[in-house]
Amino acid sequence: MRMANGRVLAVMALVWACGLSGCGGATNNGPPTKLVQGTVKLGGTPLLEGSISFQAVKGDESPMVATIKKGYYSIPVTLGEKRVSITSRKVLRMEKAYNSPDSPMRPIYGELVPAKYNTRSELARTIDSGKINGDFDLEAEPEKK
Repeated sequence: MRMANGRVLAVMALVWACGLSGCGGATNNGPPTKLVQGTVKLGGTPLLEGSISFQAVKGDESPMVATIKKGYYSIPVTLGEKRVSITSRKVLRMEKAYNSPDSPMRPIYGELVPAKYNTRSELARTIDSGKINGDFDLEAEPEKK
């Protein structure tokens, strides 16, 4: 009985060690990628929070999405022509969560980034083995009066 427990422990240790070291022949068979990183500014100011996505112009691959924090992002992107979309939410107003005098307030959000950079994006990048310009300096829409 003692020998069987020792074998079980040895096998478990071997499996654990292989998991840590990556042995087992696992390879990344996906398409090649390139690390794209850069800054995102809106009206010359770094975008505090948001998301950026790279969608293939041709083909049906899923979009690659990264979080923008303090104007910076970094993401591995497959090679090829990409449509780029950038979004960031802002609080438009606060309203009651339900119709009652003691109702808590909840935020109503809207899009901070103009549609020409997201839902109707005009942004594009070619991702190849060369140097990629990952910076985006977006024009802010004028304040509505």
